[in-house]
Amino acid sequence: MIPQVDFEGALRKQRETNKAELETGAIFHTDRFHNWCTKFEVEPETIERKIRNDWLFALHFTKEPSRQNIPETIAVEYMKALHPFVKGFRKLPSGGPESKHIIQGGIMEERNLPPGFSRSAKSIDFEWQIRDKDNKTLLQCYATQKYTKDCGGTQDSVFKEVKDFVIKTRDCSSKEILFFAICDGKYYTESKIQELRECTLATGRTKVCGINEVFTILAEEAVLGKAKLGSKLTPEVNRMLEENGIPTHYNKEERSGRYAGAGVSIIDLPKMYGK
Repeated sequence: MIPQVDFEGALRKQRETNKAELETGAIFHTDRFHNWCTKFEVEPETIERKIRNDWLFALHFTKEPSRQNIPETIAVEYMKALHPFVKGFRKLPSGGPESKHIIQGGIMEERNLPPGFSRSAKSIDFEWQIRDKDNKTLLQCYATQKYTKDCGGTQDSVFKEVKDFVIKTRDCSSKEILFFAICDGKYYTESKIQELRECTLATGRTKVCGINEVFTILAEEAVLGKAKLGSKLTPEVNRMLEENGIPTHYNKEERSGRYAGAGVSIIDLPKMYGK
C-alpha cells in the first residue's frame, strides 16, 4: 500500500532529533554557535556552560525543522515511492538555467525565457510522467508543492504564489499535461483550497489537493488516459494500482466509483470517449 504522509508527525520527530543532537554538544563546533557568540560579544565557553546548565536556554540553539526543508523532502520521498507508476520524477531547481516556468501556456526553462520573465515567473517544483507499457507518455505532470502551517504575511505571499501558478496553468491547452498545486498544512483551510480550485478551468487539467491525494488522482487519470488512447499499463503498474484499490479497467456493470476531479462515474467513461 502507498504510505500516507504525516507532515506534523515528521516535524515532531525531527524536532526531537534536533534536541538529541544538542545534547551531544555538536552545536559547540558549528559556525552558527560561534557566529552567535561573536555577534553578541560573549565568550563561547560562557555560552557553552549556560547551554549545558539551562535546558530552556539551550532550546534557542536547536534547529527549527521548518527551516530544514523537511516537508519538501518528505514530498519528494512520497513521489519517488510511486515508482514504477510514476516515471521520470524530478525535483526541479528553484532557479538557474534548468529551472522551469509556465509561460504563455508553455513550459520553458529559464535559459529560454523571454526578456523580463526570469525574475517574475515562479518556477515549477516537480515534474514526472505516467507512461504505458510501450513507454509512451500518457500524462506529463508538473507541480508546485507547499506546506504552510501558520497564518501571516509571509504565508499569504506563498498562497499568492500558488494562486498565480494555478491561474497560469489555464493558458495550457494540451490534454496530455496535468498540473498539480499540492497544498498541505493548517494554513490551507477548506476555504483556501476552494479559492484555489475556483481559479481552475472546468477541463480538470489542474488539480488542487494534498500530497496524500496525488496517487489516487493520478491513477484515475491514467485509467481515463489508457481508455482514451487504447493503451495498456505494465503488469507491474497494474498490480500496484489494484493493490491500492484502483481499478485498472472500467466496466459499466461493475464500476460505479467517482472519478476525482471531473465529477463523472467510471461507468460513464465509455460515453466520454464514444465507446
